[in-house]
Amino acid sequence: MNEENLRKLYERLGIAESPAGPPPPPLPAPLTIVEAPAAPPSPETRAAEAIYSPLERPVETRSTLSLPLLLVSIGAIVAALVLIVRQTGSPPAPPKPPVAVAPSPAPAPPFAATPTAPPVAPPEPVTPPSAPPMDPPPPPPAPPLPPELTPAEKRAARIRRNGGNDASEASVARALDWLVRHQASTGEWEAMHFERKCPLTASCQVKAAPGDPLYTPGATGLALLAFMGAGFSPSDGPHAKTISLGLAWLVEHQNSEGGITHDLRVLFYNQAVATRALCEAAALTRDDRYRSAAQKALDYLGRNQLADGGWNYFHDPGEVERNDASITGWVAFAIRAADEAGLEVPPDMKGRVRDFFVRRTDAKTGEVIYANRDPGAGRRGSGAAALGLFVRGLLGTDDPDTARKAAARVVAARPDWEKFQDAQVKSNNKEFPFSPDQNMAGWYYGTEAMYRLGGENWSAWNGAARDLLVENQVRAGHRAGSWEPELSYIGREGGRVFSTAIGVMILTIYARER
Repeated sequence: MNEENLRKLYERLGIAESPAGPPPPPLPAPLTIVEAPAAPPSPETRAAEAIYSPLERPVETRSTLSLPLLLVSIGAIVAALVLIVRQTGSPPAPPKPPVAVAPSPAPAPPFAATPTAPPVAPPEPVTPPSAPPMDPPPPPPAPPLPPELTPAEKRAARIRRNGGNDASEASVARALDWLVRHQASTGEWEAMHFERKCPLTASCQVKAAPGDPLYTPGATGLALLAFMGAGFSPSDGPHAKTISLGLAWLVEHQNSEGGITHDLRVLFYNQAVATRALCEAAALTRDDRYRSAAQKALDYLGRNQLADGGWNYFHDPGEVERNDASITGWVAFAIRAADEAGLEVPPDMKGRVRDFFVRRTDAKTGEVIYANRDPGAGRRGSGAAALGLFVRGLLGTDDPDTARKAAARVVAARPDWEKFQDAQVKSNNKEFPFSPDQNMAGWYYGTEAMYRLGGENWSAWNGAARDLLVENQVRAGHRAGSWEPELSYIGREGGRVFSTAIGVMILTIYARER
């Protein structure tokens, strides 16, 4: 297309000519369109073509092109116009300074799917080999044991646990001191003539209750039981000489048959008490001298047991039997001591003693009949009831209802100093031989029975007996440490030695094992 034709094209399109500038770059080669061969024109077509100018004819021809070709042509025209505008516009802007462009990261490799492995079964759990058995760790060491108590410490703890106290222990010490001062140089405690050890101006004797020389073996046995009950031994300790002298006197006064004599006569109060003292010495020392004498004395009791199961003051085959519950009770105490010493009790002796007390017990009241004939035939009292309660339980199984009644009877008549003093006046006036409820022998029987029962019965009894004895012990003069003798026949036979020794035996019960 020449410049003239181009100018005309601009005018037809309404495009003003731009001032002359640098020659435009050459246009791209025109698009060559290969058309299918046309059919020969008809006469009408030829006549029409003759009307148009050579310039108009191509345009008309182009307008008849198919729609695709038209679109292509429009695209080429638009492209050409864009080029013209770029060539005819304002001077080009100065080039921009180069901008540093960070290098593009290397293209990531195309994602490749991870191949999927076929499912695999989980492996079987593998049990690690067991460790060889090991010994368990040693247990931690046990805490150190408290230091072992000495025998004296154990005894003191037992005394306090069972109802004793400092006052009762001090009372015992004072009483033992009185007994030491009134022991004969030959070893015995004379029931009557202990006053030989008193100063001429300070006799301990009481005219209305002097003691009977016939009961010296029994008084000696009671004094020995007081020392041994307080925890002293004939082998060692502060009272060893006192105890060993007294035991030697008993052994020397034992006849060939085993009876403990005085003035060649055996009284079974003496025999029962002395036998118990020898048995307790045998248990403490294991000394053959005491064991042999104790066994002989025990056998002598067995041979002289009466048909009804008891004993009398003395044995006289020509007289009607009299079975005394008090003497028989002292034999039961001797049997207990023999068992503790491991001695041999004569056959049937225990059973017959128990049966005797069962027969003598009134099941309705729990009381025990003191004797079957005089002296004291049919007499009852809390002391005898306590003795029966103790013996039935010691040598067998007591009837619970009878035991309950007996305990109630005993506790109801627990030691009372005013009643005791009133009984002394009446005994001294010969109004009755003695009080069957308020006497020191009965207090001892009650102490043994209630201590064995324990519980509330023991608490009620002990609170009365312990405090009464502590408060009414003689504290002044040469008599200090003793208890005044009873003015009944008990005092007339046993005197001050009896009352002092039996007081210690009551106050030392706490150390005995139940």
